[in-house]
Amino acid sequence: MTYVQAESLGDDGYSDVIQVILDSYDDPAGAQAAFAFESDVEAITAFDAEIETDVETYGVESYAISLIGESDTGQEFGGVAISFRINAVNATVAILDYDGDVPKIADVEPLAESLEVRIEAAVTEGTETLGLAAVTVEGDDVSAASGYYLRIDGQSAPIAGETADALEVRDDGYGDAEAIYGTFHRIAAGEDGFEDDGSINMWLYRFATDQSTGEWFDDLAESLQLEENVAPDLGDESLGYATVIDLGAADDATGFVVYVLTGQYVVLIDVNAVGGVELATVEVLLEEQLACLDDGVCDDPVPVPDELSGGDALD
Repeated sequence: MTYVQAESLGDDGYSDVIQVILDSYDDPAGAQAAFAFESDVEAITAFDAEIETDVETYGVESYAISLIGESDTGQEFGGVAISFRINAVNATVAILDYDGDVPKIADVEPLAESLEVRIEAAVTEGTETLGLAAVTVEGDDVSAASGYYLRIDGQSAPIAGETADALEVRDDGYGDAEAIYGTFHRIAAGEDGFEDDGSINMWLYRFATDQSTGEWFDDLAESLQLEENVAPDLGDESLGYATVIDLGAADDATGFVVYVLTGQYVVLIDVNAVGGVELATVEVLLEEQLACLDDGVCDDPVPVPDELSGGDALD
């Protein structure tokens, strides 16, 4: 199963959440049997659901629901979701709202259409695999986590709420990268809420050739103009600097941003926390990520580093 979540956060927790869930089976028959079981909304216990009619169809079979529920933290939400099957893959895309502005089926239909196109392409033509090699972090202190592609086949994907100008700036910064995948983790700190949470964020860039990767990295070094390069000696080249982030009411978060060039790949990591982060911790995470790139896959998540653990994670 592949699960991707993108969320916006308010003062009291989640504001809006978009979820994408993909289940892959050994054969279409297995996927069909599972889909039939999952479409029985009367058997759902996690939330109240109602089948929506007059909705576009997707894949070989599909259904849409509106739903009402409550998160583990007690936040009430309303939402809509579309589920469909293509060959041996079952897919669901959902929009959940925690602010009382309940989304409509029309809001989720464009997401379902885009997901359908991508799954069809993956089933018939193969798919981008960079995300399989991305490090993820797990543990009781992980208060939020997500992972998604920012660029596929040289095309940058827009982020929810992003302006056209912001997308253009981000796209220019990616240079000639063919694919970019990011993982984003909040690590709970000692106070309630998200304001003082630490973070472990990582981006993987893949270029077509070692030369294009090196040219992008040279441009990066020229733009950063680092007075002191604190990056550990990893990969073919590395660049890094210390960071200080103003968290407003909470104390400042400090940490490091490090770029590592290795062959056709660039790894970017940004780790910070109230109370600080040791560079050695960042180095360990980078070593894990470089090993996953060598293997082509990350089989197991890494635990939350000890110096970042011990907070108010969501159950």
